[in-house]
Amino acid sequence: MCKWTLCLALLIGLFLEALGTVIISELTGGDTAQIGSNNTLICSFVLKDETGVEVKWFYNDNKQIVSWIPTRTRPQAIGAFKSILDFADVAENETTRSVVRFRDLNFNLTGRYTCKVSGDVDEKSETLNMIVYQPASSVEFVEDDGNVTCSAYDVYPEPTISITWAYTTGRDDPVPTLEILGTEEKTDDNFYNVTKTLVLDKSLLNQTVHFTCNVFIPGTVFNETLTVTIEVESDSGVEAGTSPVHLLFYLAVLLGLQL
Repeated sequence: MCKWTLCLALLIGLFLEALGTVIISELTGGDTAQIGSNNTLICSFVLKDETGVEVKWFYNDNKQIVSWIPTRTRPQAIGAFKSILDFADVAENETTRSVVRFRDLNFNLTGRYTCKVSGDVDEKSETLNMIVYQPASSVEFVEDDGNVTCSAYDVYPEPTISITWAYTTGRDDPVPTLEILGTEEKTDDNFYNVTKTLVLDKSLLNQTVHFTCNVFIPGTVFNETLTVTIEVESDSGVEAGTSPVHLLFYLAVLLGLQL
């Protein structure tokens, strides 16, 4: 039997051999970033008896944006990415990490970023999705004559808007809706103005109801929630939906009477 340290070393060696001579240990960085901000992606890798190593980065699978040969050249941006990527403070003796820094991000940079590490024998790649977004400059939720309207302005990419409701009595019936309207407008700056409206049949709305508007961009931290309430009362000041018969019944139960 071998000592446990020797056995462990043998197992690690076999594991690394099974993985290959190039291993990408992790691809990290911000998967979301606001327009106008900076962001950094880091591709860390391990080499085992590998030569002729080259690191390439690709945008949306097939557009090469970076080329780097460790120990021989500094990272070089390619094409339009020359004005976007910054390698000024990347260490010259770096050989196991490829660091890509984005400057002044714009919405066109949303996409898939792939780090590919190639040697004479083996090759590995990993991909990270990055979303470049802009939170809404304002979100509004208003009620006007039986319509509830939720709007988000100057946001990118197009957000998701949902409107939900809850009766104060706990009923889960749907509200009497005539139609659901939605509009979207793209500004000259490529941002979105988006609106969603529930057109209600207020004559059939017989109970107070709370409406909630949720505006969010999937995959990002942007998420805003607003509420409005439509109050419905009967002439007697009792909330509609509670009939006199129900009131008499409840009173009889309380008094221990039999109707």
